[in-house]
Amino acid sequence: DAAPRGERRSEAEAARVRLLVGARAEPSEQQGLTVTSPRTRRRAHRLRDWASVLSVGMAVIALGAVTTIALYSLSTSSAVADVRIALENAEAVLVDETESVNRAITTLDASLATQRARAEGLAGPLTEMDGYSDGAIHLSTESARSTSLNVLGEIEVPGLVQGYRRPEIDFRSLASVGTAIDAVNARSIDVADVPAGIEVAQGLLDAERASFDSAIAAFIASIGPYAASEIAAAPDVEESFRVAMAEAVVAVEASNPFAPSGVKAWRGYVAAVDALRADQVRAVEEAAAARLAVQRLEAARAEQERREQSWNQGRPPEPVAPASPGHPAPPADPADP
Repeated sequence: DAAPRGERRSEAEAARVRLLVGARAEPSEQQGLTVTSPRTRRRAHRLRDWASVLSVGMAVIALGAVTTIALYSLSTSSAVADVRIALENAEAVLVDETESVNRAITTLDASLATQRARAEGLAGPLTEMDGYSDGAIHLSTESARSTSLNVLGEIEVPGLVQGYRRPEIDFRSLASVGTAIDAVNARSIDVADVPAGIEVAQGLLDAERASFDSAIAAFIASIGPYAASEIAAAPDVEESFRVAMAEAVVAVEASNPFAPSGVKAWRGYVAAVDALRADQVRAVEEAAAARLAVQRLEAARAEQERREQSWNQGRPPEPVAPASPGHPAPPADPADP
């Protein structure tokens, strides 16, 4: 029969709807049985068919909307996680760059201070060497020391880069995190410009240090020839003073002039020169005293001979005025009456 077959199709469609969206209040058999006209039953079947179609459509629409929201939420969450990782990586690079640049600046500052201390610390020893070294070379060395201090004072060292501190960031907002990444990248560009200034300052420092060290090396090299001239100018000294001078020169040439041991060697050399000169003065004075003693002895002997000759001629010798020191009286002429 047509009616029973239509009723069976309606029941099967209602079952499919219940599987998709859950069973709704289905028509009771009693309501269906009250329709006695076949035309009325067909209209009722068509209404149920449209209701089924609409129910299935609404279920599909609802399911699609939920899926879209879920996918959007998942994609947004993934994007935020990605940009947060990118921000953290950029921050790590910036921190490493900043620490590296600041280490270079600190090292440069320390090197500059060391070189300045070397030049300043040599002022006293160089002053003490005045008169114990070649005058022209000593003057040029002092000029190089003064020039070095002026050059070092003009070297500009970049200031330390301020450490990075993360600002407040809304990690729920892609725009906020993106802005933070841009700020970190801009800071990285600024930090990357600093090494150029460090290289310029380092180059000036290296050049000045080489020039100053060259001047000091030339001064030290001049000590040996000057000491040789001092020894040559002291021919009467004892040998031990010549040996002491030679040892002092070797100590100066082998020492570091910027270390306490080098200053000690320089002062030892000065003391050796003073001792050499003093012994030469002593030797000269002793030789002069010896010559004077010989002259006095010869004068006394000549006087004695004159007196003896006068007595032998039968007349007493005439008195002779005493000779002043260093000017003995001339011997008497035996032909005088």
